[in-house]
Amino acid sequence: MVEPHKATVVKQYNTNTTTTYNVTYLDHKIVTTVTKSPTEVTSWITDIKSIHHQPTIVGLDTESQKPVSTLQLCVSHNCLIYQLTHSPEIPSSLREFLGDPNWVFSGVGVGSDVKLLAKDYDLVVANKVDVSRVAAEMKKVRVNAGLKEVAKTVLGWEVEKCKEITMSQWGNEVLDDAQVMYACLDAFVSYQLAKELSNCPGFDDNELKRVSFRNKL
Repeated sequence: MVEPHKATVVKQYNTNTTTTYNVTYLDHKIVTTVTKSPTEVTSWITDIKSIHHQPTIVGLDTESQKPVSTLQLCVSHNCLIYQLTHSPEIPSSLREFLGDPNWVFSGVGVGSDVKLLAKDYDLVVANKVDVSRVAAEMKKVRVNAGLKEVAKTVLGWEVEKCKEITMSQWGNEVLDDAQVMYACLDAFVSYQLAKELSNCPGFDDNELKRVSFRNKL
């Protein structure tokens, strides 16, 4: 969770299955879709592919209560919060998106998220990059640094992980504003970290280069 005075969340519209918010952090406005609808997930993926004419990076995070409750994806200033436990089915579009090795899914400790998605929903992420590991390889942070440390060092952003929100009821059918902000910003920061690291000196010798990340900006 970021400092309260730096972030706001405003509901734009909602239906029975989907609510859209504008989440603002610093000078960034992130259009955030919270949904349990497979159709809305497919629409979001279609829109992302239309906006970005070639595969790029995708910030990825999850919130869990056994099984994983939400999957968050973020590309640039567009974020999806998919309420997996309330969805009637997992759309094939999501399986294909996550399984496409041309897209790079980035996050801090993303390996654990990927394992849980595979275990709980048989969702396979083909191409993942742990931005904490990359930052450590570039001697920017200590090994196994968390999101707070990596964001502060790489982006200069103060990101606080509020334990109360982390441990909140992510399986609720309706997420409150604090949960929406928390989930959105985790994925957004993951995206921004990968984007920033790809432009840093020393990039050519780390994991991002191995997955041909630079060509995906």
